[in-house]
Order: sequence, then C-alpha cells, then structure tokens
Amino acid sequence: MAFRNPVLPLALDAVYTAAAPFVWRKMKKKERLRGTSPERADQFFTRHLGKDVPPVGTPEDIRCWLHAVSVGESVAAGALFRQLKNQRPQWDYLVTTTTETGQKQARESLKTADRFAYAPYDHGICVRRFLHHYRPSLYCFFETEFWPNLLLELGRRQTPVFLVNGKLSEKSAKAYARFRFLFRPPLLTPTRYFMQTDDDAERLRTIIGAHPGIRVSGNLKFDALPNPISPEERLEWRTRWGIKPDELLFTAGSTHPTEEALMLRAFAEARQRVPNLRLMLVPRHPERFSEVAELITSAGH
Repeated sequence: MAFRNPVLPLALDAVYTAAAPFVWRKMKKKERLRGTSPERADQFFTRHLGKDVPPVGTPEDIRCWLHAVSVGESVAAGALFRQLKNQRPQWDYLVTTTTETGQKQARESLKTADRFAYAPYDHGICVRRFLHHYRPSLYCFFETEFWPNLLLELGRRQTPVFLVNGKLSEKSAKAYARFRFLFRPPLLTPTRYFMQTDDDAERLRTIIGAHPGIRVSGNLKFDALPNPISPEERLEWRTRWGIKPDELLFTAGSTHPTEEALMLRAFAEARQRVPNLRLMLVPRHPERFSEVAELITSAGH
C-alpha cells in the first residue's frame, strides 16, 4: 500500500521543518490563527496535550474524530454530527478545527461533543503525538482538508477515513495533478469520498483514478440551514442594528478584499433609485473589520 512507503513522510517532514518559521510568523500575524498558537506549540514541543484522554474500552466503542478547518466547514460538520449523535449516542466525539473562529463555531454547532481541540500541524511528530493522545477510531474530514502526513499516518494505523462534503476546484485539481506523485498516495487513504458535485468527483478521479469509494452526496451545508426566525426575533435584530421598519436591508456576507469597494459603489448607485436601502458588510475574516470600517467611512457612509 502507498502509505507504507517511508520516503514520502520523511520528505514531507523536511519541507514542513523548513517552512515552520514562515508558518509561525503567519499564525502570529493573522488574528484568526493567533489564538491557536499555544496549543499547537504544545503539540510539537511537549510530550503531553493536557489531561490524558482515556482509550475507548472495547471494540464496540468508537471515538469519532470530526475535523473542520474553519466556520463554513464547522457548520457542515454540525449537520453530520447531529445525525451521528442521534444514531450513535454512545460514541465518543472529538472535534478539531484549524482557526480560532472555526473553533468558536464548532463549540456552538457541536456543543454536545465530548472534546474539542485544534488540529495538529501536519509534521510527523505532531501527528503521531496527537493520534497517540486521542486514539481516534475513525476520522471524518470536510471539504478540502488534505493533509498528507496525517492521512498517511492514519492509513498506516489502518484507521478508517472518510472525506465528507468533499470539493475540489479546477485550479486545485490541476495543482494536485501536477504533483500527483506527492498527493496521490495520501489521497488513496480514505475508504469513502462523499463529494458535493459530479464535477468534484470527476476532478478527484483525475488524481487518484477510478475508485469504488467515490460518491456524490450533495452539500451538507444545505442540511445545516437554521430555522427561519420569528417576526419578534426579526424585529429585535432590526431594532438592535438601527434599521427602521420601512428600510430595506441588503447583506453582503463573507466578503474578501476588493469586494467591499465594489459593493459600496453598487450600493451608492442603488440608493439613488431606492433611498431607503441599507447595506450590511460582513467580511469573511474578523481581523479585517477595522479595515472595512475605514473603507466605509472613506466612501462617505
């Protein structure tokens, strides 16, 4: 099997070790990653990850590890978790994320899970210590969280792995295909690949070839949509945000740099036709709130 090849993990560790200073600098700079630094440093520099986690007692006991990188994936993970918890309440559930905002969302969406943590760095030392500490019985990861060392080590331990809500953009697929020698072995580790669309499934096949475990199951985020709020809640939110009863609100959510400026220009044009229109900008990353606030002010709003 591909995961028994010892050369690839060693090569990956060499790359990760060389890149570590740059990764650490990035984490210190980005607010949504900054809070994850102490715990993830412990995973690398110490032998312990807090209080010891008891092993599952019998072969019938399962520790299900759900990993979602950030907020969006945590929402999808919440939809799966609720179904699993309903059908397998006796399982022990471990939930990990990569970002601090994702961790907050996970603790809300999956609040009844047994334990929460940040995912380990994809360095062999971190991965092995993490797996030894938590001893997962199976691993479910969401969307595009392909971490080669982790997948290879889980394969070596013969831990069942499932890709859930999988997606693969055309750009990413081309990159993976270009370095197929690096990505194909770890990507062969999962037992099942539950992809969002036929296109996602076909792009995955260009990398790993025909695989009986590839399925198209749609987007779990649609199963995680909240119930509509009541008229009373709606009025409460509008009052909180200072939106008058006769005003229309347009929300631009999960925006990235350059998109807010476009929205503000479009908003200014729209208000000439709809004077009672209001705009709410919701940047994808919280550390950009101040930057976008200054942009709004400079646009004269």
